[in-house]
Amino acid sequence: MKEHTALFEAYVSELRAARELADGWWSSLQASDTERPERRWPFGAASHPWVIAVYRKYYLACEELNQQLAESVPSRRARAVAESDWGRDDDEPEVTQVPPRTLVVEQLEREGLTDLHELVLMLPFVPIGLKNQELV
Repeated sequence: MKEHTALFEAYVSELRAARELADGWWSSLQASDTERPERRWPFGAASHPWVIAVYRKYYLACEELNQQLAESVPSRRARAVAESDWGRDDDEPEVTQVPPRTLVVEQLEREGLTDLHELVLMLPFVPIGLKNQELV
């Protein structure tokens, strides 16, 4: 779980920096555009590629971390269960995985980071793609 905590802290730092840049971009659009920028960018600062790139980076990083953690613990199915195992406590370490959406969206709300939570909620889609049934 500590790996996910470190990942979340890095995400918050990068997302906050991306938000500041995107807010500046959005403010300048609103100030200089004769037409309403909401028509072209309906999701405001969340539409900026910096915000989307950070969200995507940490979504995929969480997915990769989960995979690494799962592979680091021997599978219970890898060995046959013997009769001598009955009644014995399971001393194999548990792998704690965090769903990527939890890390990049829900954790922001839990931590009281309302400004960042509201920003990512503005994204009308999950900016993660699939290629040959794998995340890209």
